Amino acid sequence: MEIQFAEIMFFVIFAIAVIIWGISLRMASRIGKQTVDDDDSTNWQEPKTNPFDSETPSWNVRGTETIDCQSAADAIQKLAKKAAEGMGNANVANQYRIEKPAQNKLRVSSTTPAGINKAMMLYFDEAEFEANARGSQNIEIEYRLSFDRLAKKTRRISLWIILALGLPVMLFGFTAIWFFVVQNENPAIRWQVFQSLQICHVLWPPFLFLGLYKAAIRNAKNTVPNLLRSLAFQ
Repeated sequence: MEIQFAEIMFFVIFAIAVIIWGISLRMASRIGKQTVDDDDSTNWQEPKTNPFDSETPSWNVRGTETIDCQSAADAIQKLAKKAAEGMGNANVANQYRIEKPAQNKLRVSSTTPAGINKAMMLYFDEAEFEANARGSQNIEIEYRLSFDRLAKKTRRISLWIILALGLPVMLFGFTAIWFFVVQNENPAIRWQVFQSLQICHVLWPPFLFLGLYKAAIRNAKNTVPNLLRSLAFQ
């Protein structure tokens, strides 16, 4: 391989690696500010006003569901019972704690560390439900889900991989390849410039953690409405 061609390949691969590293850093720094819509698009939400106290979590998922129930208080009572039973799974009833119940409001918080498997894979840290009558036995339940702890843990792991592992490997790896491979007098050794693609192995893990975080939000957004609809059959 001619040295000019080796240098071109080196800079192309290096540029691609830097772009991937920058994208992963940008995405990791925004973990916790994302909410997943049904069309898989990403919006950014500011923390919402909390009707219970001054400590406002970031509500990553918000939605409403209309069910058939006698009253708003009856719907909240049924929901509190389901939460006490582990969101439909009695084997994990100790994973959720009911806080500050009211006539038409309910808050449920997680008692397990972020990332621990939950009932029906509901990884939220806090959930608030507010029921309001919208007609005869027609109850609208607004729900808000927070993933603050999961987001913090995911962001910390991702940034550690990007800054403490990915950046040093890129700097030392590309430096070594430049001096010992690209500038080598042996044309056969210069073909090893393509081995710099191996550095990409330390660049993809942050995307894995981001994908798992978004999957947890998406799963909760699909599961909670089903749980609320099931209240009509209790």
